[in-house]
Amino acid sequence: MVVYPVYRCQIKKAGLSAEEKRSGDQLVALRAQIADRRAAESETRAALEKVQAAIQNAKSVISEADARLPELEAEKKTAAAAKNFKEAARLAAESKALSSSREGSESSLGALEVQEREVRAALEEKSQGVVGLEKQAFAIARMGSVARCKWLLLASAEKRELVDAAAAAENYEGAEHIQNEVDLYQGELNKLVSEYEILPSELADEARNEEVAAGQAQDLSADSSEATAAAVDTDTGTPEAAADSGIGTEGAA
Repeated sequence: MVVYPVYRCQIKKAGLSAEEKRSGDQLVALRAQIADRRAAESETRAALEKVQAAIQNAKSVISEADARLPELEAEKKTAAAAKNFKEAARLAAESKALSSSREGSESSLGALEVQEREVRAALEEKSQGVVGLEKQAFAIARMGSVARCKWLLLASAEKRELVDAAAAAENYEGAEHIQNEVDLYQGELNKLVSEYEILPSELADEARNEEVAAGQAQDLSADSSEATAAAVDTDTGTPEAAADSGIGTEGAA
């Protein structure tokens, strides 16, 4: 039987852990950029809403003036015909003020609409930038998760052989303890594969290595009890270690 040497497995796991950490560090920096971009996006959206409110207000003034001015003109003529010159003067002054307000709103409306187009374009650009960064963040998180899945496959293979060795030595309590770790690894693996849609082909090498690693049981059988205890004490690649890197807990951006 071809044996995948223990030291090669450990080196491979160390490399995968380093790859996962690099992805985690990149993800932290990228998330900071995304937070800054989102803050800028929110400010620009607020500016757009303010301009849009000003446009709506100007249009309302124009619309109300267009409806009221003909009425004022008719009322003014009626008052003048009835020789109610005081009322006619009041209506004329109101009409003049309303016309002035309308002209001001119409004059500002053009500038506001230009400003709205500019702010809207800036918002679209910032939104696209955020979307791009979120896609990049997902890709980095996925890359780190693939490395984590490969690590889990190798670690699971090692643990399964330790389970068999412990059981062969009738150390059933130890076998159950190690099997619980294997179950945790498998649960994390299934979650990452589902969350990031990781393909079997991306894990093929480690899957093969996992099969080959079964040969280690023959080398461990002579000292199964000691090997089991040493592995339980020295293996630090627990599922909790993945949480510290931020990989495997990310949701397309």
